[in-house]
Parts: sequence; C-alpha cells; structure tokens
Amino acid sequence: MISTYFLRLARAINWFRIRSCSTCFCRIAVIFGIFNLIGKTLNFRPFQPLAILCLTQIRRITDCHLTLFSTYLMMFESNRNITSTITMNLKKITHFFLYLLFLCPLISASQVQDSGKLVPILALMLFDDAAQESDTAQESIEIATGTLHSCAIVANNEVFCWGDGVDGQLGNGISESSPSPVKVAGIDNAVSVAAGRFHSCALLSTMQVKCWGRNAEGQLGNGSFTNQGSPILVDGISNAIGVSAGHSHTCATLSDGRLKCWGDGRSGQLGNGELQLFAFPDFVTGINNATSVGSFGFHTCATLNTGELSCWGQNLDGQLGDGTNESTSLPVMVNGVVNAGLL
Repeated sequence: MISTYFLRLARAINWFRIRSCSTCFCRIAVIFGIFNLIGKTLNFRPFQPLAILCLTQIRRITDCHLTLFSTYLMMFESNRNITSTITMNLKKITHFFLYLLFLCPLISASQVQDSGKLVPILALMLFDDAAQESDTAQESIEIATGTLHSCAIVANNEVFCWGDGVDGQLGNGISESSPSPVKVAGIDNAVSVAAGRFHSCALLSTMQVKCWGRNAEGQLGNGSFTNQGSPILVDGISNAIGVSAGHSHTCATLSDGRLKCWGDGRSGQLGNGELQLFAFPDFVTGINNATSVGSFGFHTCATLNTGELSCWGQNLDGQLGDGTNESTSLPVMVNGVVNAGLL
C-alpha cells in the first residue's frame, strides 16, 4: 500500500491547482483540511460547520473542485477512532455518495485542465481511505473500567485503553493521560482484560497474563516494584483462564481450579494468609475448585464449582458476606449463596 504520508502530500500539492475559487470560506476550509491531514495539529471540530458553509457558497463545481474534495477529507477523515460499526457504514455511504456527486462530474468536465492527471490520485485516496477505515473500525468484545481509566478488547484481539495514564496504565509506552483510546503495545491475542486503580492486565490466548502501569505494590507480578508503561508478562502464570484487578492487586483463575494473587496484600486481599506486598504470584490458600475470580478495592471473591462464593481481604463494611466485619487474609464462605454464577 502506498504510504499514507505520500497521499497526504499529494493532497496538499493538488490544493495549489485551484484557479478560480474566490470564496473566502472555501480557501479557509482547504487550508485547514490540508493541515489537518498532514499533521493532525489543527483537529478542531468548530471548523466543520465552516466546511458545510463552504459547500453552500460554491456556485460551479469546476470552480472549486479541489475545495469540495478537501472539505470532504476534512469533515470525514478528521477522526479515525471509529468505535461503532454503524458509524463506519455511514462514513462509507457518505464517501461513495460524495464520489458520485462530485468526483465523476469533475473528471469528465472539459473545463478542468489536465483532469486526467487527477484520476490516479483520487483513486488512491479512495482506496487508501477505505483501507484505513477497515483497519481502525473495530468492534469491542470486552470492556473493563478502572477508577480513572478504561480498557477494551476489540475484534482483532488488540487492546485499547483511555483515561488516566500517568502511571503507564494505558499501556502505550507513554505515561500520559489520553481522552481517546490508544493501542496497548505488543498485544494482539487478548481474550480478557482487567483494570485496577493504576494498572491494567490482559489474559492472552496462550493462557499467560500481561500487566502494565503502576507497580509500587508489585501488582504487575514480575518480581519488581517498578512501573511499566508497556505490557510485561506476569511471572509463573502459564495456565490462566481468567484475570481480575483490584485497587493495587491482581488475581488469576487457573485451569486446575486454583487461584494466584499478587500485589498489595496488606488488607489480606491476596488470600495467602499474609499481610504484606507480593511482587510474585502466590496461591490462594485452600481453594482448588474456583471457576472465576473478582478483585475489587481491597478484597477478593471467587466462585466455586459448587455454586458457592468465597471472599477474603478487607471487611470493614461487611463486603466479605460472612456475617462479620472482621478482615481476613484467608478465604471465608459467603453466607447463604449456593448457586452463584461467574464473577
């Protein structure tokens, strides 16, 4: 595929072919559209109504033909983060409508000098745009919400995150927040995703787990306490079937029914009988028939194959469901639940 940057340069060069466009609105729209396409530095939505006004000011298609096309590019290419299949289809319909309405008369118009030279460039623009739309239009298949950030798995098993990213929890290698989804680096086989307070994790099709973000409490599970802006493999996890993230700890369900947790355990949320930080995954004591696990603020719960629930960790508000307000670092049974589903 011809480079997108080459196509943007071609679009910019063709702007100078305008001969008789005297409408101020048109010229402003073209200039903005070109800068938007080349550098994405002026992506301000208030300019879109100006583009529409530009269309209403054009009297002859041969006078501002390139303005029409540049306006289209500005209006419908300014946002590549398509998150809805419906939106993608509407863009395609609009794309071909504009092609038929504006470009076909343009190419056949005798008044346009050297119009044939525009045909290859226009065709490349169309096919390149369609290819980019198919690359960026992704259907979300799972979403996880942390305290101040969110992550989602899309149809090609990549992960995108957005929101607070100052601790690296967006996974794109940059410790910065983003109001728009950014692609998590190095993951194209995610099957589940979890988001904690300052970190994120993904279960991979290989049954391994990768985590990224804050690691001051060991919640990334790689044996260190250093933050990571890009995903790293959790140590000693090779048969996981589920993952969950709490405030500063993480847990995984294993294929043999056991559980492993790591990170902040000072409220007992790791379930291993200890009240300390663990930078490596450790087994939850006494559970070998878990079907799923849910990690929350400072406590953790698991569903068992008997339909019962077991919880551990902080219990100041009775969140363990055992009829007390006593925190515990060992699993206790939730009272009265005998047919629980997956967490």
